[in-house]
Amino acid sequence: MKQKLMGLVKHIAATKTRIIVVGDVILDVFTTGDKERMSSEAPVPVVRVNDRKYLPGGAGNVAANIAVLGGETKLVSVIGAGYSGSRLQDLLKSYQINIEGLVIDLTRRTSRKERILIGTEQIVCVADETRNPVDHWVIEKVAETLESNGSDIIILSDYNRGMINEILVSRVIEIGNRQNKRVLADVHIREGFDISSLKGVYLFTPNRFEAAHLVDIPVTEIGSRRREVATKLVDMMNINVLLTIDGDGMVLALTDGKVKEFPAIELNPVCVSGAGDTVVGTIAVSLAAGIDIVDAVMLSSLAAAVAVKKPATSTVSLDELKKYLTNM
Repeated sequence: MKQKLMGLVKHIAATKTRIIVVGDVILDVFTTGDKERMSSEAPVPVVRVNDRKYLPGGAGNVAANIAVLGGETKLVSVIGAGYSGSRLQDLLKSYQINIEGLVIDLTRRTSRKERILIGTEQIVCVADETRNPVDHWVIEKVAETLESNGSDIIILSDYNRGMINEILVSRVIEIGNRQNKRVLADVHIREGFDISSLKGVYLFTPNRFEAAHLVDIPVTEIGSRRREVATKLVDMMNINVLLTIDGDGMVLALTDGKVKEFPAIELNPVCVSGAGDTVVGTIAVSLAAGIDIVDAVMLSSLAAAVAVKKPATSTVSLDELKKYLTNM
């Protein structure tokens, strides 16, 4: 198995892949410091800042993971004007991500998520964002970009910040299928979301909470019933499903009846933030390189094990995968 995984990594390194990511981009901020004292104004700690790190989050982290794995990637999203939007564009360009698909909407704020930590303990998360659905003209801009794309794979990366809705999902899938491009849907299933809009995607990647909502069972039972749940989702939606369940690993259920479980490799994570982005990005690069879906998910499980050993939102490179495999 180790030799096979090493072969897959080398194959990706030798293959040119092109991927478009459509979704909610977020400016991730990680502020770390020391607890100085308790505030005299409220029962909260006063934190003396030692460091502040800015990273592309949400769909931006998916794109960054693809870029670090050697894929050529374009990000299609919406941002606002001002400092956060400019900082995010600079960050994306530093990863060699094509940002020609970024739409600037002056009526929206650029999504910014700041986590404040004392040491490694997160004490608060501050979200500054516009969550209402994007206007129709933004969807038309997205469609315009996709009509002229030269990608191998299209990813829908939904962080519930207003970019992804049923209309946009249907348009993206229609364009992808017409161009013979596989579409991966990492879509947030919220109350009222019409799952029929996902018809035609190649792979749907729900987490345990979304799966529980869709099959109407308690979320606490998803881990123990993961195989049954994944199969039921395939039967309901007639699309391939990768059920991601954190410490319980992943289950891949295909429309041809094949079901494969992937136990979590790393059971003592440092930070799970963004690990799902690493999984989706790795699968996309693998598929674009011509790797079978089962092997692609197997490799993504390895990439997730590397990602969760890092602090903050992170990417995983081919060299890191090789090193991890060498030391296994």
